[in-house]
Amino acid sequence: MRSAAALLAVWSVGCSFVMTNAPSYVRDDPTRCGESRVPPVLDVIGAVASVAVAATLAFAIQREDGPTLRSAAFLGVGVALGATYAYAAVTGVERSHRCRTAIAAWRDTHR
Repeated sequence: MRSAAALLAVWSVGCSFVMTNAPSYVRDDPTRCGESRVPPVLDVIGAVASVAVAATLAFAIQREDGPTLRSAAFLGVGVALGATYAYAAVTGVERSHRCRTAIAAWRDTHR
């Protein structure tokens, strides 16, 4: 059960990696890219939530057992997941911005 939960957590990191595309200009048509800002917003929420949950769990473990390797591991994993989510959010914002810019330029030239 733990391995399934860990696999789901790792697989779900980075909506922007999967749900956003940069413009590709196939046949001079950049409109097949992802201009939505929803995936980066979800990634920001994931970054904040993963760090908050990890910090809460680490604090709870330290409160009961004192400083342990387990509490440090929870905090380390949470910060790593948070950093991955944050990187995905930045990537998604950049891709959606490039897409919006390309679509606007394409529409200006095809009026």
